Amino acid sequence: MFRKYFKKTNQKLKALLLYGLDHNATQIDLLSDLAYFHEFENMLSELIVYYTRACEKEMDLEKFTELAQDFYYATNPDSFEALFALQEMFKPHTEKRKIIDFLIAEEEQAAKSMKPIEF
Repeated sequence: MFRKYFKKTNQKLKALLLYGLDHNATQIDLLSDLAYFHEFENMLSELIVYYTRACEKEMDLEKFTELAQDFYYATNPDSFEALFALQEMFKPHTEKRKIIDFLIAEEEQAAKSMKPIEF
């Protein structure tokens, strides 16, 4: 029902999403909606700001993992390396950094397995 407003880049809808995220930074549904909105209106810098803030504030490590993955997938088509940006944010040997390091290793492994075999 609301998808047509995303596709038309309705600025009132965008304002509502940003308002919601300003009051609940870690709300993953709102972040996903913002990422979907970004598909129709280039707002990469705002998307980065809101996902970064969410990753900083989220204390539940399972939710943090989901946020980090969503951040990566939402910004990857724009060639933004979200996982490496998060890696720089968190100090080594912290729980969040360990998660980021694991996600990076997982993505690198997936990329290697997708390369064609050369003869």
